[in-house]
Amino acid sequence: MSTSILKARVELNTTSVQKGLKNIRKGFNDIASAGVIAGAVGIAGGLAYSVKSAADFESGMAKVKTLLKDADKERMPELRKGLQDIATNAGIGAKDAVEALYQTISAGVSDPAQALQFLDQASKLAVGGFVSLEKATDAISTTMTAYGLGVDDASKISDLLFQTVRLGKTDMEKLSGSVGTFVGKSKELGVSLEETLGAFAQLTTTQESTEKSATAISSIFNQMLKPSKELKIALKKVTREFGDMEKIHE
Repeated sequence: MSTSILKARVELNTTSVQKGLKNIRKGFNDIASAGVIAGAVGIAGGLAYSVKSAADFESGMAKVKTLLKDADKERMPELRKGLQDIATNAGIGAKDAVEALYQTISAGVSDPAQALQFLDQASKLAVGGFVSLEKATDAISTTMTAYGLGVDDASKISDLLFQTVRLGKTDMEKLSGSVGTFVGKSKELGVSLEETLGAFAQLTTTQESTEKSATAISSIFNQMLKPSKELKIALKKVTREFGDMEKIHE
């Protein structure tokens, strides 16, 4: 093989390698550029979301302030910081958290410290029960109000709701939407919350749905509140099982 031919082949191979390397570099540059652009878009989108989320939070806090007593309005920084901590720890959106705070104060828990204590417990129910903070707040506050309980009882109520789901054939989503339909009646009858939720859990294992179980137990309580003559006679025989029968209308 002549020297000239060998030289030509070497130059050709070198040129091909250089061209290949150039294409590889271009490919890497294109990928890097696309990554930078995508990253920039992602960051911009994230910032836009953060700005909107912050705006929603502040708007919600302004509404919360209208519910507070004049003396408590100075404690807005305490409420804001406490609520942000709860939302962060529970992985709940700021907007959902502030809406739940508004709901809590509207339900009668007006003291800022107690409202935060209540929401902290509700957030645990929301996370553990796989429901929204709004539903968890409603389930606890409705039960608490029906039985005349306080914020310190929120943990107990939450535990009882969890036990109802565990022992029955329902979930927290359905239970939170049903519990308010019958707890007021059971309290009026003098039936304890433990007995009420225990009976409800049992009903969910035999009824077709949580809703039908709620309808069934509500109907039972209605009959006990306004019993027929025959039922009055029957109730007198089971007074010990149902507790205080003096609330049954004569």
